[in-house]
Amino acid sequence: MSYRKDVNMIEIFILLTLVGLFFISFGCVVYYFKAGDIINFFNPKKHDKIKVSQIFGRNFTLIGLTHLLLAMVSLLVDEQTLNFLLKILFLFVLIDVIATVYQILVYARLDSD
Repeated sequence: MSYRKDVNMIEIFILLTLVGLFFISFGCVVYYFKAGDIINFFNPKKHDKIKVSQIFGRNFTLIGLTHLLLAMVSLLVDEQTLNFLLKILFLFVLIDVIATVYQILVYARLDSD
């Protein structure tokens, strides 16, 4: 029985690491290549592409780093604590995506002069 729990913990570690690396790489690509226009709700008539790229890249890199941190912590905690931390991570990702959308809508607007 404990063998299966160890396998689950390793699977969660690998999954969190891969997802974290995906978010980091996606955030860095958007940030450094100024690829804010690949975001679905980007409108070049309403948003500054460079600001959108910076906001999106920074926030998604932060999400990725959080996943990597939790991946490291997942090796040290028991299964019940890990389930709680995964729920907290889900809420953090949800809040960060909402904050990213808000920041883009508020701070990346083109000035209407």
